Amino acid sequence: MNRRDLTDGMKFVFLALFIGICLAIIFETCALKPAFAEPAEPNTGQSKPLGAVAYLLERDHTPANDPRWKESERFEVALAGAAADVGLDPALFIAMAYKESSFDTSARGRLGELGLVQVHGKARRGCDLATPEGQAACGARWLARVVQECGGSVVLDAEKCRNTGARGACSGGLAGYASGSCSARTVRTAQLIRGRLKLAEKIRPFLLDETQILVNRIF
Repeated sequence: MNRRDLTDGMKFVFLALFIGICLAIIFETCALKPAFAEPAEPNTGQSKPLGAVAYLLERDHTPANDPRWKESERFEVALAGAAADVGLDPALFIAMAYKESSFDTSARGRLGELGLVQVHGKARRGCDLATPEGQAACGARWLARVVQECGGSVVLDAEKCRNTGARGACSGGLAGYASGSCSARTVRTAQLIRGRLKLAEKIRPFLLDETQILVNRIF
């Protein structure tokens, strides 16, 4: 074997060794990659909140540490129960709470409205607004009263109201709650009414079983 053959042989050995080292590094990197991946969320044994309120919070990309997540099922049960007690559509009342406060029990409006359903001064008389249940009950009683004063029956069904458009006692009741006037016919009021009715139908499939039982009891 001459010197040239020996040199070529050594080159081949070094090249094979270099390729082998590169491949080893690549395989080792791939094997170690999971160790540096984002850690999985710990399994706390708690399932993800369910229900229409949780659906709306998720739709809004609400941060996981937002306190409303922990209260979402409580809010839905409180709003649905209060609505059912006075013959209102629970889905519609939940939609109203979302539009009024985004489920913030400490929300305060420009005119002093308070809580989940933004109860204003005149409607707060005799109400306990310290809890979500109290806020929901106060708002539901007031809405039922306004619906009656605007010429409608106590039962307010979102689907039937939506089919009548922005007219009649259904829209009058919602307009009365929102603006204080049963005969409000502004563009903003009409849009507000349609928005709440449409949202009520959208969230209906996501209602908790407990809420759906209340709906079935009314309609």
